[in-house]
Amino acid sequence: MNFLYKTIYLFIILTSFISCHSVNHIDDVKDNQKSITRLNLSYQNLTEIPSIVFEMENLKVLNLNNNKITEIPPEIGHLIHLERLILSNNKIVEVADEIGYLKALKNL
Repeated sequence: MNFLYKTIYLFIILTSFISCHSVNHIDDVKDNQKSITRLNLSYQNLTEIPSIVFEMENLKVLNLNNNKITEIPPEIGHLIHLERLILSNNKIVEVADEIGYLKALKNL
């Protein structure tokens, strides 16, 4: 799959997990990403956290359970409102120091 198709596929995955919006078009994800507060990307066979996630500045709950993620990148520090980060059953070997910026984080 080329990059464009992977990006479209990711947007389709994101729209299927948005509980606070009714999304009828793929472009609506971009328009509403700042209002998304909960995102479930569990069981998606991800090897990394999709970059679009780090643009969701009001995200409070991020579930990445049961994937193949190996690294928590520095961009995690952008999610300053994140209260719950679920990373169980991944292959994490590296966590960026920027995880310390998550002052609202109550559950990891």
